[in-house]
Amino acid sequence: MAALIYFLMTGAHWQDFRLGRDAMLEDIATRAPLSFRDRGTSPWPELEAVLGRALAKQPTGRFPSLRTFADALEGVPLPPSAVRSPARTAALRPILERALDLAGLDGSWNQTSLSPAPTTSLNYGSTGIALGLLHVAQRRRDAEFLALADLWTKRALREIKNTEAFYNSDIEITPEVVGESSPYHSPSGVFAVAALVARAMADPLGMAEALAGFLDATRRPTIRLDLTLGRSSTLLGAAILLDAILGNNLVDPAPMRSFGDAALAEIWQAIDAKAPIATADVEYLGIAHGWAGFLYATLQWCRVSRTPVPTTVERRLEELAAFALPSGRGLEGPWVLHRPGEPMTMAGWCNGTCGYVFLWTLAHRLLGHPRYLDVAHGAAWRSWESSEPTVTLCCGLAGRAYALLNMYRNTGDRVWLDRASGLARRSERDGYIPAEYPHSLYKGEFGLAVLAADLEEPDQAAMPFFEPVGYQI
Repeated sequence: MAALIYFLMTGAHWQDFRLGRDAMLEDIATRAPLSFRDRGTSPWPELEAVLGRALAKQPTGRFPSLRTFADALEGVPLPPSAVRSPARTAALRPILERALDLAGLDGSWNQTSLSPAPTTSLNYGSTGIALGLLHVAQRRRDAEFLALADLWTKRALREIKNTEAFYNSDIEITPEVVGESSPYHSPSGVFAVAALVARAMADPLGMAEALAGFLDATRRPTIRLDLTLGRSSTLLGAAILLDAILGNNLVDPAPMRSFGDAALAEIWQAIDAKAPIATADVEYLGIAHGWAGFLYATLQWCRVSRTPVPTTVERRLEELAAFALPSGRGLEGPWVLHRPGEPMTMAGWCNGTCGYVFLWTLAHRLLGHPRYLDVAHGAAWRSWESSEPTVTLCCGLAGRAYALLNMYRNTGDRVWLDRASGLARRSERDGYIPAEYPHSLYKGEFGLAVLAADLEEPDQAAMPFFEPVGYQI
């Protein structure tokens, strides 16, 4: 009964059993149940404790009868995430439903070629749609949307060799500008999303094939070190994928570990050769193209892989924190260095304040210094207070809402969840949505639709292909 209830609550068995009769019996006799978080489901400690007792290895550790087991279940309180707030999701629900219709089997996005180019990339095209639908499927536990995500993934895989799949010189997205290996702008992102979809579908063979495709695609030329175009982008991709691999005994994590460790060493060999941030030859500070991105990708890889953090990381964090400027009740950082005039600042994720929230909460989680959480609070306040109206994940309100969701998950303070919902409502009411790429995950309205789905299950929310999905704690 406990095994069945676990399956109904998580959509998966209580352990990733090995194939073979003897191996499976050994797993049953020796392995403890995986946590709900390991299964990509919101933690529910009270229920997990009851099920853990019912699944105890020794009969004396279990409930003496089904009646006492039922009584214990009766006393389990609902988790906070089970009590949904209609106000939190109502404003964006029409945007979400419209996007799901457009991406559906009979929708116009599915029936025609996406345009303008890039048509396939994670940032702009069909790969981003597949990933967004995976988020919807996971939040709603809906197999139909998972199948639709798989359909869009297969479409993206077919499109990889199309001339307009990843580049468009009209918007300066060319191999010379964005490189050829970033998951956001190249085939490596298609294979990465295919691996995540296969993981959700319990398809280890498909996942292994997609992971091999990712590793092969990342051998193409890259641009600099940054997180959206350069080597840090492939390191972050490796962290997101390793998070999905670990705990799945049917896929070998060794090749991904080897790749990530080599990428980490390459990045830090380059960083350690540079002067202090204030005088180094890197102009940008933010997540997408600068120092915050190098550090964030590094810490995510170290968190997921349990690799020791490079010894000079804390020095670089302190150098970066020194640039934080008081603004309202919060803090913000300059966009670029070495430019005359007042510091350029923005609230959005790519080069602005909200991107720092993710970095500083992660640094606090790994390294424990209270100062890092203080800086995260400052960045979160500025992300909330800014009046900038752009909506997109990359530059606007949707990315800022994900930052406040991150703050909520890392502090447990529901005021940040309320503020994330407030930014979502503001985006629907007052925000500016670019019309050129409505289907784009990062540059269009579709990213706002994915946020709407994540707000339905905020304890599981993860900014698409920036935060690991959460298979590993």
